[in-house]
Amino acid sequence: MSSLMRMERKWTPAQKSAIDTRDCNVLVSAAAGSGKTAVLVERIISMITDPDKNIDIDRLVVVTFTKAAAAQMKDKIRKALDSMLDENPGDVNLLRQITLLNNAQITTIDSFCLWIIRNHFPEVNLDPGFRIMDEGEKKLIENDVLEDLLEEFYAEADEDGFLVELRCNNTFQVQLFGKIKAYLLENQPAWKAAGAIPIPDAVAMFNLIDQLAGGNRYWSEETGRQAEDALFELQEIIDSLEEA
Repeated sequence: MSSLMRMERKWTPAQKSAIDTRDCNVLVSAAAGSGKTAVLVERIISMITDPDKNIDIDRLVVVTFTKAAAAQMKDKIRKALDSMLDENPGDVNLLRQITLLNNAQITTIDSFCLWIIRNHFPEVNLDPGFRIMDEGEKKLIENDVLEDLLEEFYAEADEDGFLVELRCNNTFQVQLFGKIKAYLLENQPAWKAAGAIPIPDAVAMFNLIDQLAGGNRYWSEETGRQAEDALFELQEIIDSLEEA
């Protein structure tokens, strides 16, 4: 523990043990609001101000789940160091730790991983100009991938397996209704010219629509409304063919 004077807080024996234990793994498990963050901050402070260890704060890795938690922890460490510096204005180590704090790895898990990649991109054979995609780009790519997957299903999957997969995925349901509608519209001129829908096409289409509609217990409320509207449009197209 640092010999520097600072405001003392009363720690429980278990908290004191978590703060002072060194050279082994320490697991701290406690309820929310029990002081886990305060213990970790105190542990960090005691490590970087220990004159016998000479540990700099930028040699520590402190990861959290959220950016807010990381920022809060860094702020608490800075305030503790500033308070200690007020009591010991000439302490060179405190000044050093405050300076190094700006580059300390007190961050989220994903940000720390990103930092590793940016600093070691040759080892992972990655373009140093890489960047993280924004939400708009992510959505466009997701839509493109979904479209490709649907096309693969149409080309390769057996009908039963395809339908089972579709019933379990609301997005696939909505996409498929659009595909059915496009199929009907595309074949409408030929069917009208022939004066009827070929029996194989009619049976396949009605079976597909009927089975999809039968999977509505898996749908969200919004998907159910979209499906109902799509089925109404499909029925209108089919009715127009029968009237032709």
